[in-house]
Amino acid sequence: MQVKELRQEIGVTQKRLAETSGLDLRWIQKVESGEINMENITVKRFFSLLRGISQCADDCDENRQIQIIREAYSNFEQLLKKPE
Repeated sequence: MQVKELRQEIGVTQKRLAETSGLDLRWIQKVESGEINMENITVKRFFSLLRGISQCADDCDENRQIQIIREAYSNFEQLLKKPE
């Protein structure tokens, strides 16, 4: 998941995303910089991040909201795939 690109596209600051998701600002910064690998985060944090993005995307039009949901689902599906 490209958190930074998605966050910037919906016009949200890291601080607002942290507030809406209930996650630490520094943690979001580390995810965006690649210091934290999305494959290694807990499901709880992943869903908190998605919840925050979803709440922030409320200002987007309906088509963009649907696209955000599809991207999130696709990325979540990739995280759940077993390594071969």
